[in-house]
Amino acid sequence: MTTEPTAPAPRTRSRRLVILGIVVVVIVVGVLAVRPFPALVYPSWQLVGWELGDGVGGPRFDPAKARTTTVVAVGIWVQGTPRLPLDPSYLEPIITYTPWSVMITLRNPHAVDCGALPCVGGYTTTISFPVQLSEPLGGRALFDGSQFPPAARPYP
Repeated sequence: MTTEPTAPAPRTRSRRLVILGIVVVVIVVGVLAVRPFPALVYPSWQLVGWELGDGVGGPRFDPAKARTTTVVAVGIWVQGTPRLPLDPSYLEPIITYTPWSVMITLRNPHAVDCGALPCVGGYTTTISFPVQLSEPLGGRALFDGSQFPPAARPYP
């Protein structure tokens, strides 16, 4: 005698749906939590740290205009054998906006991983790079996203 398969009890079905819902929520929250931090997404050798422009080799960041400016002058360190002339146009700025901060991450997609060996050759120098913002800085905190956690770049 064969028995007909029965549908799972409603209680078991609802448990499965709840577990599936929790898994979906955890995945979505995880993706949204990692997305704002490029230092967790891109290889570290492609990320370029920066400081606010000090006027050496390019424009100086003017704190008096920080509320209304849409261009942030930064200075980046170039190590190894950089392209000549020193032109940082190959950098890809990744900018993350929140109501209280702006995080600028500079990425060099042409960087090479030297592995455990130091990258040698050339020299170390600072060059200026103007980062274009899509909205005014508005007095928000400024962060360098090339590391995790992001490094604060305070301006007076």
